[in-house]
Amino acid sequence: MLSQSDFSDAPWCRALTRLHPASDIPRIYHGSMHDAVRCRLLLILLLLPVGCGESGPPTGDAPGVAEPRALPLPAADEGAAPVQTPPTAPDEDAEAWMEPDDREDLDLDVGVTDQDGNAMRLSDLVGRPMAISFIFTRCPLPEMCPLVTSTMARLQTLAKQRGLADDVQLLLISYDPYHDTPERLKRYGADRGIEYTNARMLRPASDDVADLLAEFDVGVVPSSDGTFGHFIELVLVDHLGRAARNTRGGIWRNEEVVGDLERLVAEMRGGEGGD
Repeated sequence: MLSQSDFSDAPWCRALTRLHPASDIPRIYHGSMHDAVRCRLLLILLLLPVGCGESGPPTGDAPGVAEPRALPLPAADEGAAPVQTPPTAPDEDAEAWMEPDDREDLDLDVGVTDQDGNAMRLSDLVGRPMAISFIFTRCPLPEMCPLVTSTMARLQTLAKQRGLADDVQLLLISYDPYHDTPERLKRYGADRGIEYTNARMLRPASDDVADLLAEFDVGVVPSSDGTFGHFIELVLVDHLGRAARNTRGGIWRNEEVVGDLERLVAEMRGGEGGD
């Protein structure tokens, strides 16, 4: 179980506290309540379905439910609406390392376009281990998507120092394909240290984005201000396209991740996990 300090120190919890201060909570929740308890209550309130009465205030880049609105779309996607998938929550079991025989195949047959405009299927990248996380370029909170991107850039540097640059792939996938064009994604990544060698910024096809997020068990809730409620996620995928670990909640630790990537590379080189 997460401790109170683990809960209240998580970036998404701090974001909730800032976006929904005590004055926004019914009076019964006011006073000397510990931030962790308040965040638990906020999380419960924000994950309640919208339908009865007025919806709560927009949650920005923190987990929650708010009234969705249509976002500006590229011409080819005219009429499409933002994706909404069920929210997820930090789960210690989901973060456990999966041994090769226990892993399940991911359905990666979804269309994506990289930062240079190259269209492909995500399954085309199977063959080398992948570290995958999710962002959107309009993210307003420094400790969320900007931090995810800069942390991935530092992971890229560390992987290169460990001799893994040619053996692993680092992917950042947009929650918001209706706004995040390849050009925007390329600039966003480069501004935060991403080098486009073994790293890619990916825009999912609008028809596939809901299936993609569901396959990775990623919850996203559009907010009325055009942002998205979500957690921080990092999914490690082996060379056969199977999930080995899913870190969810706060930002991951690069030293631990690069150790996992070394294990996955060793499996690939040794042929472990094959049929």
